[in-house]
Amino acid sequence: MRQQTINILIFNRCYPPEIGATGTIIRDIAKFLYSRGHKVTIIVGRPIVRKESYYLYRKYHDDGILVIRVGSTSFSHNSMLGRIFNYVTYLFFAFFISILLRPRPNVIVAMTDPPLTSLLGWFVSFLLKRPLVYNIRDLHPDMALAAGVVKSNVLTKIWEKCHILTINKSKLVIAISEDMKRRILSKNIKKDKIVVVRDGSPFFENCNGNEANIQSLIRAKFSFVVGHTGNIGFGGAWDTILKSAHYLRDTSDIGFVFIGDGSCKYKLEKYSSELNIKIFPYFPIQNIFHVMSSPDVHIVTIKHGLQGLIVPSKFYSIIAIGKPVLALVPDDTEISEFVKKFKCGFVIDPEDHVALSKIIIELKNNHDMLRMMSENAKKLSNLLLRDKQCEIFERYLLTVCNNEI
Repeated sequence: MRQQTINILIFNRCYPPEIGATGTIIRDIAKFLYSRGHKVTIIVGRPIVRKESYYLYRKYHDDGILVIRVGSTSFSHNSMLGRIFNYVTYLFFAFFISILLRPRPNVIVAMTDPPLTSLLGWFVSFLLKRPLVYNIRDLHPDMALAAGVVKSNVLTKIWEKCHILTINKSKLVIAISEDMKRRILSKNIKKDKIVVVRDGSPFFENCNGNEANIQSLIRAKFSFVVGHTGNIGFGGAWDTILKSAHYLRDTSDIGFVFIGDGSCKYKLEKYSSELNIKIFPYFPIQNIFHVMSSPDVHIVTIKHGLQGLIVPSKFYSIIAIGKPVLALVPDDTEISEFVKKFKCGFVIDPEDHVALSKIIIELKNNHDMLRMMSENAKKLSNLLLRDKQCEIFERYLLTVCNNEI
């Protein structure tokens, strides 16, 4: 029996070569959907990582996926005003491009970059009379409020009302963890409208080449490296990590290595010369296997109050590589549940720098524990493969298109 194929339109500003978890994961989902015979169009913004001459929009194919890159601004995200311009111009251009698309999509998928993409998705779905699937990756405005990025005011209340409207107007809402689902349900949303599809563990190719150079650069003089890769943003317990680095400052063979960028990077840079801290920009995507393999353990961090509002997708990359996880997260997160159940690391209170420091020392001195946790991480990864999650994602899209929800 021939498999049903559909035409899918996805909205998300970030897309490779711009480095960001949402762009990489959405590309993987889109490639999987295309491999199953579906037509996939993604409307994305201008990349921030490289400067391009201005254009209204550009079309190109990425392994069969039709990518339409609109002429949004590309200011640095370290500036809040720059972020706002990038977001508004993306939403503006993406709207006009999407309603002119032919043939029309069977289903519209809205992500959360930028935060009001769901509103764009609902408006386009209303005009085109097509169902909307809302894939929530960060829960706004809750996350911005809880992280202290914005204060509660009239605008955030309007923002929340718009968000609740788009959730209710969506045919299906896909959360990326059970704790995020619980947060959404707390807004009095119908339970049967919300499902969970996790990001899942990616497949990494062990590329030959400059592995030794990358590992030598990252590990430097340290015999034991605690790593963090990805966004150094408002949601992380950076002060706790800095206090731990200070606690371990006389243990010269233990180093903290951060690879990435973000709004709170300046906090780490301020003390990097005084403590055993090294900071690198993002490496090219083709080096990701060697980069992730270089630290002995990896930190995943969520501050108190942000559980269920953000879910660091780096967790899946860490276990895919087979590295132990130092989960500096609240106890009621799905990551905490996974780490405890599969014994692939430690769960530490996001404000307890002493516990974090003592666990780092324990892991440094206990190679058997380190090896056992690495093996357990791989076992968990095999249960949460990204391709399997993409299959679930596809099944929900087909269900929506067949009006079975």
